[in-house]
Amino acid sequence: MIRNIFKPSGVAIIALLLTAPAFAEIQVHPNLAVDGYVAASYQYSSKDYYETDKYDLDRARLNFNMNFSPVTGHFGFVAESDGDVTLLDAYATYDAGNGLSFTAGKFLTYFGYEAYDIPAMNYITYGNYLNGTFISGYHSGIKMDYATDAFSAGIAVLDSVFGNDGELDGTKGFEAQLTYTGVKGLTLFAGFGYETAQKSSGLNDMFIANLWVGYDVTEQLNLGAEFSYCDEKDINKGCAWMVTAKYAITPKFSLAGRIGGDVNDEDGVSDTLRATICPSYKLSDNFLIRAELSQTDIEDLDAADLFIGAQMVFTF
Repeated sequence: MIRNIFKPSGVAIIALLLTAPAFAEIQVHPNLAVDGYVAASYQYSSKDYYETDKYDLDRARLNFNMNFSPVTGHFGFVAESDGDVTLLDAYATYDAGNGLSFTAGKFLTYFGYEAYDIPAMNYITYGNYLNGTFISGYHSGIKMDYATDAFSAGIAVLDSVFGNDGELDGTKGFEAQLTYTGVKGLTLFAGFGYETAQKSSGLNDMFIANLWVGYDVTEQLNLGAEFSYCDEKDINKGCAWMVTAKYAITPKFSLAGRIGGDVNDEDGVSDTLRATICPSYKLSDNFLIRAELSQTDIEDLDAADLFIGAQMVFTF
């Protein structure tokens, strides 16, 4: 699940239109700013038959944001635990005025309540297993977005909804979204995607629906819920769901709790149910530490996975 914003709800419209994460930018030129983050964690996992633990880099990201109004540009690099540096996204956006914009390049999907970027997460892990499959990530194409104070809408034509091959001969993808923010603190999102695949590609047509709601009950309490459905033609159907809450006990200390699960029609793939609790503490505006305890029950295997983790995140 991916949602490219810091606040769990209420500002999704910013991410949907601008795509680039809103970190604490460093202005290096009137037309150029940089931002990014570094995250590392210790993670322990106990399954029925084995245990694993590691301390490693989760992700380092560096973004370059350019503003030559009415055109803005962005490209970002990312490195993870394997040490390889990758060009994650690169795109240009033309602001046509009156809420209308056009974007071309490699950019983030519309879909997902939870974020791709680690500083925007409330947890170390994601809410369930299948949404990691259901929710696409970065892909190449063009999109058109329109926004007012109360709603936004967008449509994208892509090389692939679920991948990024940069070509249209094997697969073609389409995404659309509608977001409503007309009530203070409330965000309603509906997104749909469809991918067509030629038989020669060895892939299948796929349909995805992603629905979520976020509500800031007070300045301290935020609630969210998400439902995703995916249908891979002649192969598999399934759905994933999640409910989450976060409460700021003090301006620096907060506590988040979440429960999520998935149901899969594919033979040999078990349904799961995951419960998570995650306290976090802001040492400064740029430095956050969090800890997580999760347990995932796997239905058909009569098994459970235990996860314990601690993470530190530095943003700039």
